Amino acid sequence: MSIRTSALAGVILLSACLTACEPSRDDLIARDTATINRYCLDCHNDIDREGNLVLEGIDLAAVHDNAAVMEKMLRKLDGNMMPPPGQPRPTNDEVEALTSTFKDWLAVSAAERPELGRLSAHRLNRTEYGNAVRALLGLTVDPADYLPADDEAYGFDNMADVLRISPSLMEQYLSAS
Repeated sequence: MSIRTSALAGVILLSACLTACEPSRDDLIARDTATINRYCLDCHNDIDREGNLVLEGIDLAAVHDNAAVMEKMLRKLDGNMMPPPGQPRPTNDEVEALTSTFKDWLAVSAAERPELGRLSAHRLNRTEYGNAVRALLGLTVDPADYLPADDEAYGFDNMADVLRISPSLMEQYLSAS
């Protein structure tokens, strides 16, 4: 066996060992559920509902369905705000394990099922209209000569939410064209 072959065999063996040593998803769910049951359920149960948060019976496998709850837990744990003073606290390793798992799962869930928000209909503002006329027809026009000033939001005049189309504005765009 050559040195190259034995090195390759070593890498494959090490990779297999590392993969076998990683806990399964079911193991992580069981570990994290036990941590939540031990440190969180005294306050966040169906009866007490502290902070309007119920963790009793949470299904950690359904990450997308529980993303908001997991993100809330992450903020509190990362900020060292939970459990509150006087309550039993998980070790730093337990908190790191829980938050690390949640971050990984939330990232995968967000990639698999992104929430893109709402999409507003977008009309062209004056500048975009002038650029479109130049690009399509090769004509350079000053849209300010034909169209009214655009509404602004947060200092921008190209935000779809504020660029409404009224009947009179539609007439002005048609006459400008």
